Amino acid sequence: MSQDLFPNEPNLNTANDVEQYIKTLLQYQDSCEKSAEYMQADAAQKRIVELKKQLVQRRRKEMQQAHYQQEQEIERAHLEEFNQFNRFWDEKMQKFNDEASAVEQELLNKQQNEFNKVSEELERTIPSKPKESSDVLNLKKREEYLAKQKKYPFFYIFCYVEAQKIKEQRVQIEDVDYQKYQIERTNKINTQLKQLRMRYRNEINALQQRIKGGQDEQKKNRTLELEKLLQKYQNIKKELEIKQKMDKLAFEGQFTNKGSSNQSVYMSQM
Repeated sequence: MSQDLFPNEPNLNTANDVEQYIKTLLQYQDSCEKSAEYMQADAAQKRIVELKKQLVQRRRKEMQQAHYQQEQEIERAHLEEFNQFNRFWDEKMQKFNDEASAVEQELLNKQQNEFNKVSEELERTIPSKPKESSDVLNLKKREEYLAKQKKYPFFYIFCYVEAQKIKEQRVQIEDVDYQKYQIERTNKINTQLKQLRMRYRNEINALQQRIKGGQDEQKKNRTLELEKLLQKYQNIKKELEIKQKMDKLAFEGQFTNKGSSNQSVYMSQM
């Protein structure tokens, strides 16, 4: 190899090192031609050709590595933005759900307190005993009248017996009236409490519908924002692909448009 003719060749670790050394060899070649050292000039020319091939390979590799790093950077940036997006929306939706649960619990507590107050108010304001019926009042009057006839000898015994019968009849009617009234009273209280519970269910259902509407709206907005984020990523990726394609065309074009010497170097890499 012509490299053996240049034992003091520097370390060529990078493409820039190779490029600088080519310039040095070109100067050396020119110097050899001027001093009629044609063999040395030829060796320099051959080494320059070899180095130009290496330079093309290294520049191409550097370009490929740069493109790969650009792609990775876009992927990392997109992943970070995607994670931030998810964190933002997870927190936003969790906050909404927490606030909705608090509002729902507050309404339940309010309803329970109101229910207890209304229940106590009904128990307090609705009499526990029925009003005495006309039959009971008439029997009481007869009972009292007969009980006062003790001043008549021999007649009071009959009056006491009759008064006892009337009392028993009155108590029986009162018991029936009481049982009937208790059923009516319980039904009245239960009816009002049932209406109250129905109102509570409607309030809870309305609140839950509003909450669901808010949740659906957030899901919709999240989906729309995600679509925008993904479209943004696709646009950036597409722009990078176009740029990298232009870079490749420009890189390869510089070897096909600079004369046969460079073209032959380029073609040897194909």
